[in-house]
Amino acid sequence: AFILIDPVSNATVAAGMVRSEQQEDGRVGIVRRVDAAARAAHLGHRAGMVCVRGGSRDVRQQVVVGLEAGLFQRGVQALAWPDDAGVPLADGASLLMRAGMIVLVSEDQGALPTPEAGEATGARFALTLELVDGEPAPDRGGDGLQISLQQGVDRAIRAGLLALRDRELFGSRRTVDPGGGI
Repeated sequence: AFILIDPVSNATVAAGMVRSEQQEDGRVGIVRRVDAAARAAHLGHRAGMVCVRGGSRDVRQQVVVGLEAGLFQRGVQALAWPDDAGVPLADGASLLMRAGMIVLVSEDQGALPTPEAGEATGARFALTLELVDGEPAPDRGGDGLQISLQQGVDRAIRAGLLALRDRELFGSRRTVDPGGGI
């Protein structure tokens, strides 16, 4: 670990920690396959899939794209599945989850991966956000949540982001690891 102190003001201006040894030729000392836990720790979030149901196709797409933008702003690797992806959703989403991403889809975009495929990637497999016109049912913390469209799409997107955070699919990303005395 190291601490950089300004010699004039005596203020701490930086701190850091060397976490792995790298050889001069660029090779890392220990080579092993990156697993889901290591990927989640590095990215600051777990992989998973969010499926948006209900409402019109246009509204679902707005919510999916809004969730993608909101997650991106929070440093989360997420992708709103494009209609022109060129590969079946089940195959592409499984691969993206294996890479540690959160995949956002609308219910009409194709067959979803099986729960077994999601679990094999180490993903928090799926959360279904159901858009409703009236009052939503109480949130019971499971894999499904109703979100009201009564107050508009932007409010529905914020509710979706809160639901993902509350279910610990992502959290606040640490930028500095706690260290001895830092």
